[in-house]
Amino acid sequence: MLRVQVTCGSLHWRGQSRTGKVRAGMFGMPVIMQPVEIYTTPFCGFCHAAKRLLTQKDVSFAEVDVAREPQRRQEMMDRANGGYTVPQIFIGGTHVGGCDELYALERAGKLDPMLNAEG
Repeated sequence: MLRVQVTCGSLHWRGQSRTGKVRAGMFGMPVIMQPVEIYTTPFCGFCHAAKRLLTQKDVSFAEVDVAREPQRRQEMMDRANGGYTVPQIFIGGTHVGGCDELYALERAGKLDPMLNAEG
């Protein structure tokens, strides 16, 4: 669902699309974002750093705390091809890896295109 509101010539919107979050793109046009999932634990500094980057980029994400839901750790490991450390990050169903890989994508200019939904 996409709600649009025009105020003083500016375009503002809120809502969810079926594939992910809607945010501002070029020329104020909405961009549909890929869904982001991140497996974390509360005391993991790398988890906090990864979530901070996503938050700074105004990316919403679904967080699974494997300390509170230990039964989900096996799910994480299966999805992450055996990866057992946190964070484990998925964008649009694609396994990105951990915090280092997320920041490497950002430095290389590849994170935004990955987050943006392809037609």
